[in-house]
Amino acid sequence: MRPWLPTYEGDGYLRQTDIAIALPARQDTAPAPIETLSPRLIERHAHELRHAALRNLAAGLLQRARNWLGEAPAVEAERYLAQATDLADLERRLIDAERRGLLCGRL
Repeated sequence: MRPWLPTYEGDGYLRQTDIAIALPARQDTAPAPIETLSPRLIERHAHELRHAALRNLAAGLLQRARNWLGEAPAVEAERYLAQATDLADLERRLIDAERRGLLCGRL
């Protein structure tokens, strides 16, 4: 059997050419053994990946809940402080907001 290369001629058909392919020399050495994984190792790895994914999902949801719950008091405090008419009123509102716990160490 003579190996050949198909070529594209422009009309969409592949036709045989007269170019011969140089085949690589045959090696007499045995191929490297293929590493096989046992079903237990595969299942353990899948179990670890599942736990890591669920852990990341739970951490992300918890962080989103913390951010969402933390934004409401901040928005309320900003709204309260934005109603100040002058600097003295702003200082009085800041002291009042600290006493009421609206700032919670955010400023």
